[in-house]
Amino acid sequence: IVSWGSRHYLLGKDDIYVWDGNSLESISKDPTTRAHRVRNTLFDKLDSSLLRNCFAGIYAKQEEYWLWTVERGETWPTGAYVYNIALGIWYYFKFSKEIATMGNFHYTRGTTWGQLIGTWADQAWRWGQGYTEGSSDVILLCVAENANVYLMDDTQTKDWGEQDSEGTFIPGENLEQKLITRDFIFNQLPIQDRIDRVTFEAQGVSVEVSVSGQYLLDPAAFVHPSTFTLNNAYREEKYFPDVVTTHVRICFVPTGFFSLRWIQPYAVAHETANE
Repeated sequence: IVSWGSRHYLLGKDDIYVWDGNSLESISKDPTTRAHRVRNTLFDKLDSSLLRNCFAGIYAKQEEYWLWTVERGETWPTGAYVYNIALGIWYYFKFSKEIATMGNFHYTRGTTWGQLIGTWADQAWRWGQGYTEGSSDVILLCVAENANVYLMDDTQTKDWGEQDSEGTFIPGENLEQKLITRDFIFNQLPIQDRIDRVTFEAQGVSVEVSVSGQYLLDPAAFVHPSTFTLNNAYREEKYFPDVVTTHVRICFVPTGFFSLRWIQPYAVAHETANE
């Protein structure tokens, strides 16, 4: 159970809920299709014998509820179901390593030990709790295999690095990640739509973009991949998948640093011929 404002978010025995102090409400229902696909997918893949290794957290900066569940064949989670509280939509992050827990980290301009965090006795932060004084800037992810800690800022994930015995800074490694968006629905008309363009704004090194007209969480099953070389400033990019479907979801697989500002798919009416 994690809290945001006056509401509590939790994984129940048969659904994902929010509790406002008076009533329990499911948040797994798709606002457009009214189907409980997130719930069904999560429980179909869940290893119920390892519930003790499931956990959740709040990313205050983006108003997100992160739910980490262990799937069959795993010991710790490699994927997080992310619920955007403000928008009421779900998306999914997949990582290359098993994650043991998450926390939040807050930047400050303090210049002395006392200004930075107060006295040692004042500290009450623990793994699994959100440090939300002001606004939480980044997420910290702890990898299960070696307890290395990775810093995640929006969609950028990297190890913070370390100093060796001589004080030389050693840059950390990147933790491979994949972002799968929510479904974009184009079924207002009784005809199929051709998703001819996806426009997005991003910065970073490079990113592979692919699409699916099905409800999938496996990045390898997405089609029409295209790689974009990015730069260190946000820039608008155009991806042309040209797929015929009534709904689409997009997968982003970055190389190194990657930050996504916004995304917008476009569809044109596509008449199908009758046999």
